[in-house]
Amino acid sequence: MIKMSNRAIACVITLSLMFTLMACANDNINEPDPEINPLVSEIVGTWAWDVDNTFRYVFYADGTGRRGFATQEDEFSWEIVEDRISFSSRNNFVLTGLNEERWVVEILDDALRLGMVNPFMYFYYSRIDETLIEREPLERGWQDRIFICEIMGFRFVLPETWEPATDLHIAFSFGMGEEVMAYLGLDVASEMPADFNMIMAGNPITSASISFIYEQNQMPIPVDGQADAIEGAISGIMYPLQNMDANVMRNSGTTRIGDFNWHSISAQMNLFDDLQMIQHYFVYVDRYFIRIITISYFTREESLAQMLSMFVNLDEPMPVAEPIHRAEQLRSTSWYWENDVYHFNENGTGRRGTGGILEPFEWRTIGSDTLIIIAPLMVEAWTYTIYGNALMLDSLQEPDISVFLVRNLN
Repeated sequence: MIKMSNRAIACVITLSLMFTLMACANDNINEPDPEINPLVSEIVGTWAWDVDNTFRYVFYADGTGRRGFATQEDEFSWEIVEDRISFSSRNNFVLTGLNEERWVVEILDDALRLGMVNPFMYFYYSRIDETLIEREPLERGWQDRIFICEIMGFRFVLPETWEPATDLHIAFSFGMGEEVMAYLGLDVASEMPADFNMIMAGNPITSASISFIYEQNQMPIPVDGQADAIEGAISGIMYPLQNMDANVMRNSGTTRIGDFNWHSISAQMNLFDDLQMIQHYFVYVDRYFIRIITISYFTREESLAQMLSMFVNLDEPMPVAEPIHRAEQLRSTSWYWENDVYHFNENGTGRRGTGGILEPFEWRTIGSDTLIIIAPLMVEAWTYTIYGNALMLDSLQEPDISVFLVRNLN
């Protein structure tokens, strides 16, 4: 079963994959007694899913345990009665909708078999020595305007006019009021919580954007269940789009992006008489992760082919990012008009504000007349013109907004 994530509001739809398990109400799970049931002593240890050891269960003798991936684990209490094991989860209710689970348990040599009661399904685990497991972190992050994400299976190279969204930009874009308020008191570079696996980038001049999101499945999906999981994810995207009166189409076949073949959905929405927004959703699901790419642009601006050209396979040579430029005439200068102040530092940082209340920003220029300002809550695009000691800024996002400043010669 698929449920919609609360973080996916507006145009980006995030999905969480979860299994429907048979719940068993256990008010108290007691510490297991190996003298009553030999399975109690046999199950203590570490068990891994299949040969890659990616997903694992750890059972402790005191009746506690943990399970999950190296980057995200769920703690639980456990008890075995006859051939059934009961789990009382500590923190996975949000992900699965359950606090209590009951499974059929069987141990054959070094193989652990856990079976769902309904629907009838088994998962096999092998006993491993956890001290031999090397948990190398997956590469993820921005490097010189190139985003590398092993989980997504690609590198993403930003063109000159594009900017990556900070964690605070993402929170602000999706109306996360409490999170925005919390992060306003922190450094702008502070990261969002670890489970917020969302990356965004956009073109502030054209308003085109691309987002990537991935979430770990609470439990590995059986190989024969992946097709159903993909269909569930796609349905979960299409349904709310159709309710928004969008023209939605499920595309045939798959699209190769990076190292994976992605299923896709296209949607068109009329915003105004002369403006139409186009969105493409790409979905890839394997046993461990659900991944979604969302591409949004406007008919009068960019194209899907242009957007897809930004993705590079992981095994291809590392691309070279466009260098960052900063116009010489703006470096180390201050500009003001009445109570408004703009100061551009040599290193690409700056401050601006009114009445002595200044906010930090980063800046760069494109060509001879475009200024990009990365403010705490959004990325701004302006044309700039310098007439002697006067600076005129005209917004490329809001045509009616202009700022006139004069150089501070003191």
